[in-house]
Amino acid sequence: MAVLFQIHVFSSILLVLLYVPFFLRAFFVGTSGEEKRQLVLRLAGAIGIFLLLTANIWLGMLDLYTSNTLIAPFVNRNMQNNTITGTSSYWWTTPYLLPILCALFFCGAIRVWPRLSGGFKLMTAAAAVFFVLSSNAIPWQWLGSLDNGVINLLQFPFRFFVPATILILVGLCLLVPYYRGKPLANPRWFVLVLVLSIGQILIQNTVKMQDWHSDEAAVSLRNHTYLSAESEAQLKEAYFSKDKSLALALYQRSTPDYLPLYQETKKNKYNLYGEEIIEKNDTVAKTVENGKLTLRWQGDQEAWKALPIINYRYTELTLNQQPLTEKDVSLSAIGAVSVQQQAGENVLVVDYDAPWFFDGALWLTIISWLALLIGFISWKTRQLYRRRRKVVQALLKESE
Repeated sequence: MAVLFQIHVFSSILLVLLYVPFFLRAFFVGTSGEEKRQLVLRLAGAIGIFLLLTANIWLGMLDLYTSNTLIAPFVNRNMQNNTITGTSSYWWTTPYLLPILCALFFCGAIRVWPRLSGGFKLMTAAAAVFFVLSSNAIPWQWLGSLDNGVINLLQFPFRFFVPATILILVGLCLLVPYYRGKPLANPRWFVLVLVLSIGQILIQNTVKMQDWHSDEAAVSLRNHTYLSAESEAQLKEAYFSKDKSLALALYQRSTPDYLPLYQETKKNKYNLYGEEIIEKNDTVAKTVENGKLTLRWQGDQEAWKALPIINYRYTELTLNQQPLTEKDVSLSAIGAVSVQQQAGENVLVVDYDAPWFFDGALWLTIISWLALLIGFISWKTRQLYRRRRKVVQALLKESE
C-alpha cells in the first residue's frame, strides 16, 4: 500500500476500495468481541506504519493544499467514453483472450456457487462490482454532469477494471480445484493462454515499431501538445540520444494540474500553461546551480519580462542578486512570473522555502523504510533459525 502511494496516489485509493469489503467481512462475520478489538488494533497499527512510510508525500501535499489554492486535475465531462465498453475497450481486449477469461471466471464461479466459501463469494461479488463500474452499465454521462468532487476525481471509469482484472485472475487460479479432473482445469490450457497472450503483445509491439520506422511522424500530436522539432527525423533522433532531456524538450504536453490559482479565469488553463510556460521556455536559459533553479536572459531595455516559471506561496525569487517582494512580481492566473528586467544580462534565482517539517518528514520516511527492511530481514532470519532448530532436534531424536 505504501509503495503504491509513493508511486500513484489514486491507485492506492483503488487498493483501499479493494480491501474494504474483505475487512468488513472479517470484522462482522463470525468474530468475537476480542477478535474485533485485535482487528481494529492491527488496522490502527497498519495505518500508523503507512503514515510513517509515506510522510514525505502526504505532509507535502497537506502543506501545498493549505498554503495555496491549487488547480484541480482535469475534469472529464465525457466519462461515458472512457469505459471498457466505450472508446477504452482496449483495456479488456489486450490480450484478446481476456474477455474469455472473464467469462470463464464468472460462469465457472456461478456454476459451483453453493460450494464456494464465503470469502470466495465475496471476491467474486467484488470483481463483478468493479467490472460493472468500469463499463457503461453505470450512467457515467449523468454522473459526470453532477459536478461532484468525488466523481470528478475518478476521471476515467476504466480505472475500475484494474482491480477487477486482479480479482478475476486470482479467482481463476482459486477456481481450478473446484473443477479438478475437468478438461478446462488442465494446466496445458494455462500454458496455451499465456503463450497466445504474450504472442499478441509481441505482435502489437512489432507493428508499432514498423510504424515507427516507416512513418515520418515519430509521435501523433494531440490536444495541448507542443512540438518544437524542426522535423520528425530530429524528434526521432532525440529519443536515441544519450541526453534524454532532448526528447522531453522537443515534445511537451500542457499539464496545469496542481498549479496555484491566483485568480479565477474563463480561459482554458491548458492553453494558459502552454502559452506562459512551454512557449516561453526558449526565451531563457535554465540551469540548476547550488540546488536552485537559475534563469538567464538578455534584456533589450528596462521592461516587464514574462518568465516560464511558477510561483507558489513559499517560492523565493532573487533578481540580479536582489530579493524580490510581492510588489516586485506580477503573477498570472496560474502563477506564471513576470519581473522588471534590466537592459543587458539578467539572472533570476528561484528557490523554495520549504516548511520546517519537510526535511524531517523526508528523513522519517527514509528511516522508516530502512527499519521496515531490517525488521523483515530479522524476522525471516529468526523464522529460518527456528525451522532449522526443529529439523536438527527431529534428527537427534531419530538418532537416539
